[in-house]
Amino acid sequence: LFDAAICRLVLMLLPDPGAAARSVRAVLRPGGRFAALVHGDAARNPLNKLAIDILARHGGKTIDPQKPGFFALSSPARLQSVLLEAGFTEVEVTTAPVIRRLDNAATATRMVRESFADCIGLIAELSAAAQAAAWDELTGALTAFEGAEGCLIQGEYNLVVGRNPG
Repeated sequence: LFDAAICRLVLMLLPDPGAAARSVRAVLRPGGRFAALVHGDAARNPLNKLAIDILARHGGKTIDPQKPGFFALSSPARLQSVLLEAGFTEVEVTTAPVIRRLDNAATATRMVRESFADCIGLIAELSAAAQAAAWDELTGALTAFEGAEGCLIQGEYNLVVGRNPG
Protein backbone atom coordinates (compact mmCIF):
# COMPACT_ATOMS: atom_id res chain seq x y z
CA LEU A 1 0.00 0.00 0.00
CA PHE A 2 1.05 3.57 -0.67
CA ASP A 3 1.24 6.56 1.67
CA ALA A 4 0.12 9.02 -0.99
CA ALA A 5 -0.94 9.35 -4.61
CA ILE A 6 -0.89 12.35 -6.93
CA CYS A 7 -2.90 12.94 -10.10
CA ARG A 8 -1.83 16.00 -12.12
CA LEU A 9 -4.20 17.37 -14.77
CA VAL A 10 -5.73 13.99 -15.63
CA LEU A 11 -8.75 13.32 -13.38
CA MET A 12 -11.01 15.67 -15.37
CA LEU A 13 -10.17 13.84 -18.60
CA LEU A 14 -11.32 10.41 -17.40
CA PRO A 15 -14.77 9.04 -18.33
CA ASP A 16 -15.39 8.02 -14.70
CA PRO A 17 -13.30 10.08 -12.27
CA GLY A 18 -15.14 8.48 -9.36
CA ALA A 19 -13.96 5.01 -10.39
CA ALA A 20 -10.42 6.34 -10.67
CA ALA A 21 -10.62 7.86 -7.18
CA ARG A 22 -11.97 4.58 -5.77
CA SER A 23 -9.09 2.69 -7.41
CA VAL A 24 -6.58 5.08 -5.89
CA ARG A 25 -8.21 4.74 -2.47
CA ALA A 26 -7.93 0.94 -2.74
CA VAL A 27 -4.12 1.16 -2.95
CA LEU A 28 -3.64 3.73 -0.17
CA ARG A 29 -2.85 2.70 3.37
CA PRO A 30 -5.30 3.85 6.06
CA GLY A 31 -4.63 7.54 6.57
CA GLY A 32 -2.99 7.83 3.15
CA ARG A 33 -3.62 10.95 1.11
CA PHE A 34 -4.74 11.51 -2.47
CA ALA A 35 -4.16 14.85 -4.21
CA ALA A 36 -5.48 15.74 -7.65
CA LEU A 37 -4.90 18.91 -9.65
CA VAL A 38 -7.49 19.95 -12.26
CA HIS A 39 -8.26 23.07 -14.28
CA GLY A 40 -10.43 25.65 -12.56
CA ASP A 41 -13.18 27.81 -14.00
CA ALA A 42 -13.11 28.17 -17.79
CA ALA A 43 -13.50 31.96 -17.59
CA ARG A 44 -10.24 32.12 -15.62
CA ASN A 45 -8.33 29.79 -17.97
CA PRO A 46 -8.13 31.68 -21.25
CA LEU A 47 -5.46 29.48 -22.86
CA ASN A 48 -7.58 26.36 -22.59
CA LYS A 49 -10.87 28.15 -23.24
CA LEU A 50 -9.62 29.95 -26.34
CA ALA A 51 -8.10 26.75 -27.70
CA ILE A 52 -11.32 24.79 -27.17
CA ASP A 53 -13.61 27.53 -28.48
CA ILE A 54 -11.59 28.27 -31.62
CA LEU A 55 -10.76 24.69 -32.51
CA ALA A 56 -14.27 23.37 -31.78
CA ARG A 57 -15.75 26.08 -34.00
CA HIS A 58 -13.36 25.23 -36.83
CA GLY A 59 -14.03 21.52 -36.37
CA GLY A 60 -17.81 21.97 -36.18
CA LYS A 61 -17.90 20.38 -32.73
CA THR A 62 -19.83 21.24 -29.58
CA ILE A 63 -18.36 20.73 -26.13
CA ASP A 64 -20.42 19.24 -23.30
CA PRO A 65 -18.91 20.58 -20.05
CA GLN A 66 -20.30 17.59 -18.16
CA LYS A 67 -18.27 15.13 -20.23
CA PRO A 68 -14.53 14.49 -19.83
CA GLY A 69 -12.49 17.53 -20.74
CA PHE A 70 -10.49 20.43 -19.36
CA PHE A 71 -13.37 21.87 -17.33
CA ALA A 72 -15.33 18.74 -16.37
CA LEU A 73 -14.26 19.10 -12.72
CA SER A 74 -13.77 22.86 -12.63
CA SER A 75 -16.49 23.28 -10.01
CA PRO A 76 -14.90 22.89 -6.56
CA ALA A 77 -18.14 21.36 -5.25
CA ARG A 78 -18.23 18.75 -8.03
CA LEU A 79 -14.55 17.98 -7.56
CA GLN A 80 -15.03 17.55 -3.82
CA SER A 81 -18.01 15.25 -4.37
CA VAL A 82 -15.92 12.92 -6.55
CA LEU A 83 -13.58 12.19 -3.66
CA LEU A 84 -16.31 12.10 -1.02
CA GLU A 85 -18.34 9.62 -3.06
CA ALA A 86 -15.18 7.50 -3.49
CA GLY A 87 -14.98 7.21 0.31
CA PHE A 88 -12.30 9.80 1.10
CA THR A 89 -12.64 11.94 4.21
CA GLU A 90 -11.23 15.34 5.14
CA VAL A 91 -11.68 16.37 1.52
CA GLU A 92 -10.62 19.93 0.83
CA VAL A 93 -10.45 21.89 -2.42
CA THR A 94 -8.12 24.86 -2.82
CA THR A 95 -8.25 27.15 -5.84
CA ALA A 96 -4.98 28.78 -6.86
CA PRO A 97 -3.99 31.17 -9.63
CA VAL A 98 -1.20 30.23 -12.03
CA ILE A 99 0.68 32.05 -14.76
CA ARG A 100 1.89 30.24 -17.84
CA ARG A 101 5.04 31.95 -19.07
CA LEU A 102 5.84 31.30 -22.72
CA ASP A 103 8.11 33.03 -25.20
CA ASN A 104 5.28 34.20 -27.45
CA ALA A 105 1.85 33.30 -28.84
CA ALA A 106 3.37 30.92 -31.40
CA THR A 107 5.04 28.98 -28.58
CA ALA A 108 1.73 28.82 -26.70
CA THR A 109 0.02 27.44 -29.80
CA ARG A 110 2.80 24.89 -30.26
CA MET A 111 2.27 23.75 -26.65
CA VAL A 112 -1.43 23.21 -27.36
CA ARG A 113 -0.64 21.38 -30.63
CA GLU A 114 1.86 19.07 -28.94
CA SER A 115 0.19 18.30 -25.64
CA PHE A 116 -3.55 19.07 -25.57
CA ALA A 117 -4.96 15.89 -27.09
CA ASP A 118 -8.57 17.01 -26.59
CA CYS A 119 -7.89 20.12 -28.66
CA ILE A 120 -6.02 18.28 -31.38
CA GLY A 121 -8.97 15.92 -31.81
CA LEU A 122 -11.37 18.80 -32.41
CA ILE A 123 -9.87 19.50 -35.84
CA ALA A 124 -8.31 16.14 -36.70
CA GLU A 125 -10.84 15.46 -39.44
CA LEU A 126 -10.12 18.74 -41.26
CA SER A 127 -7.81 19.19 -44.22
CA ALA A 128 -4.26 20.34 -43.53
CA ALA A 129 -5.15 23.83 -44.80
CA ALA A 130 -8.23 24.05 -42.57
CA GLN A 131 -6.21 22.86 -39.56
CA ALA A 132 -3.55 25.48 -40.30
CA ALA A 133 -6.24 28.19 -40.39
CA ALA A 134 -7.51 27.07 -36.98
CA TRP A 135 -4.03 27.09 -35.46
CA ASP A 136 -3.32 30.49 -37.01
CA GLU A 137 -6.50 31.91 -35.48
CA LEU A 138 -5.49 30.56 -32.07
CA THR A 139 -2.05 32.13 -32.37
CA GLY A 140 -3.65 35.42 -33.33
CA ALA A 141 -5.96 35.30 -30.31
CA LEU A 142 -3.07 34.49 -27.98
CA THR A 143 -1.08 37.54 -29.11
CA ALA A 144 -3.32 39.51 -26.72
CA PHE A 145 -1.22 38.02 -23.90
CA GLU A 146 2.16 39.05 -25.32
CA GLY A 147 4.17 41.77 -23.66
CA ALA A 148 7.69 42.79 -22.77
CA GLU A 149 8.14 39.64 -20.65
CA GLY A 150 6.85 37.26 -23.30
CA CYS A 151 3.44 35.63 -23.42
CA LEU A 152 1.97 35.55 -19.90
CA ILE A 153 -1.35 33.74 -19.64
CA GLN A 154 -3.08 33.63 -16.29
CA GLY A 155 -4.99 30.55 -15.27
CA GLU A 156 -6.51 28.79 -12.31
CA TYR A 157 -6.18 25.29 -10.89
CA ASN A 158 -8.19 23.45 -8.28
CA LEU A 159 -6.32 21.14 -5.93
CA VAL A 160 -8.34 18.52 -4.09
CA VAL A 161 -6.88 16.50 -1.23
CA GLY A 162 -8.56 13.68 0.65
CA ARG A 163 -7.64 11.09 3.27
CA ASN A 164 -8.29 7.35 3.08
CA PRO A 165 -10.09 6.57 6.34
CA GLY A 166 -8.95 2.96 6.13
